[in-house]
Amino acid sequence: MNQLILAYASRFGATSELAAALAQGLESAGHQVTRLNVAEDGTLPGDGQVIVLTAIIWDRPIPPMRDWIKANQAELARRCVAAGVVCGAAGVKPDGGMIYASNLVRRIGAEQATPFALSGRIPDRSDLKLWEWIALKAFAGAMRRPQLFDIE
Repeated sequence: MNQLILAYASRFGATSELAAALAQGLESAGHQVTRLNVAEDGTLPGDGQVIVLTAIIWDRPIPPMRDWIKANQAELARRCVAAGVVCGAAGVKPDGGMIYASNLVRRIGAEQATPFALSGRIPDRSDLKLWEWIALKAFAGAMRRPQLFDIE
């Protein structure tokens, strides 16, 4: 049985839900999993391999995860076995979220880590800042409407 630390940062809750599902799957495969919400507690436990899962804002991890990676960079470079991002429908596309996941692996400095990308849900309009809503709507209208979503 491997000791795994699933370190995650969520902005609207989708990443938190996916972290819980991922932890459950890993536990059913016989691993011992500790979930670590880095926005609440940035203390990296001393033992175990690390899986990083983060929501992204455009092409970068959200600020709490960026800060946590920076504070734990040396340890993560050694212990991180997988690093993933959560984004919209583009998350499962090789030219979408997988590019962001590969960038996350490089940011961590863990070349041995496996990148992965998951699709989350689009946040409610009321949760987004005005500039985020305008940019997301423009992106969906100009680039991704058939494969991403329609904003009502």
